[in-house]
Amino acid sequence: MLLALLGVGLLFVFRDRAVLFLVNWDLGAVRPRGSPVMNPLRDRGPERVAEAFLRRMAAGDFRELERIQGSQFVVKERRWRIMAWRVGGRSGGSLMYWVRRGGGYGEVEESVWIEVGQDGSVKGFEAVY
Repeated sequence: MLLALLGVGLLFVFRDRAVLFLVNWDLGAVRPRGSPVMNPLRDRGPERVAEAFLRRMAAGDFRELERIQGSQFVVKERRWRIMAWRVGGRSGGSLMYWVRRGGGYGEVEESVWIEVGQDGSVKGFEAVY
């Protein structure tokens, strides 16, 4: 019981840390694809915004992406549309996701970075193609 209370207390103290630690399953890989252990007491607001953005892009709505980055990203995102994603890391409003793409891209996961502003809007997007 005391150990459980201590654990919850530590989570509360570190609630500003969205990622408690990262588990790396790809030992020796050039670009390891880790899995973060997320703090259950974190503010999920930035993740909700980022995942709504990813859902819109997966559905073919690239208006927000074009506003943020211009047409060069839209061409690539249309060609290799995001099919699935998982959180790869987070620091404040900067989120990294591992994504799987369609369009003959293959089974490899690639990284995308999404910056969520204090106002709850997507401010930036970067991707590896």
